[in-house]
Amino acid sequence: MTSINHHLDEVILLDYHRGRLNAGQSLLVETHLEMCAHCRTSLRLFDAIGASMLEDIVPVDMADDALELALAGDIVFAAEGARFADTHAKWALTPVWGLSQRLPRRVGTYRAREMMFTCRTVMGPEASHLGLADFCVPDAEFDAKLEALADQILANSWFSHRANKRLVRETDGLPLGAGLSHEIYRGEGRGPDMADRIAGFQSKAVKQA
Repeated sequence: MTSINHHLDEVILLDYHRGRLNAGQSLLVETHLEMCAHCRTSLRLFDAIGASMLEDIVPVDMADDALELALAGDIVFAAEGARFADTHAKWALTPVWGLSQRLPRRVGTYRAREMMFTCRTVMGPEASHLGLADFCVPDAEFDAKLEALADQILANSWFSHRANKRLVRETDGLPLGAGLSHEIYRGEGRGPDMADRIAGFQSKAVKQA
């Protein structure tokens, strides 16, 4: 058996965990992980830290200029009383954190222009209707609903979450045929937690029988 004389840099492991490496880099990391218990432990630590961060989510009021930050997230979870606005034009400013690219992708080019030109405030229910927010819940239910969503996400595989994010990001804008080919030839396949998850499901099924 080949001995491991070095370990992966934490930055590389973190980028792998976040799904930021390309297919070739990911393959090299995965090959190393198969043989290195130390780096597998480090990767599980990143997973635990991420889970802890999700479990400790604290809702905060959005400032008028926070729309750009919200759009950078995977999921926008809003209360009915949430207020969304692009106020750059009020102050003779232009976006620098991605709003001009992400807002049109969220709500469409012409709706994005309307929001950018008028600087008007969009409340939670309208944001959900426009596709600006993925969820909109009553203010009083916000904490409970957000915690339930986080639990639902955490119950599934970190490996699949990371791989799916990479596939979506890398194929954004590609024709369907090219995207399907990318999924087949560049997909990451089975995760290291697959066997444990199947065993857990089988054990649960036996107990319920």
